[in-house]
Amino acid sequence: MNTTPKHIVVLGAAESGVGAAILAATNGLTVFVSDAGPIKDSAKMELEHYAIDFEEHGHTIDRVLTADLIVKSPGIPESAHIIKALRSAGVAIVSEIEFETAYQISLIEDNRTPSNIIEDVIYHSVLEDMELFGESLVHYLNTI
Repeated sequence: MNTTPKHIVVLGAAESGVGAAILAATNGLTVFVSDAGPIKDSAKMELEHYAIDFEEHGHTIDRVLTADLIVKSPGIPESAHIIKALRSAGVAIVSEIEFETAYQISLIEDNRTPSNIIEDVIYHSVLEDMELFGESLVHYLNTI
């Protein structure tokens, strides 16, 4: 990403899409999530917790086209109507992995070290409330 987007639309509300939306929202971007199918209740709760607007059971093309950047789920094929419409409108589209990598690179460019990035991911993300890493990893990170 050459310029920092202000408003992103995340297409797809599975785990990685919700994660990308939360990453964007917690870094000051305006985010809208759109899914062609139903969104799991747990995902809705997370989106609502972070005050992220969303829609399910279809994409509202006019709303999706307001984005500076589209973050696309890998499950959405290039042949999908919404992707064709976005491409013809010239809207930038990146994958969730590209978006998250660009965020990590921006941290490095701000003189952040990989240890700082790992610390941020663990302590300042949605994983903060989950005990996935155990005491040994926390101890190890504190020694880096």
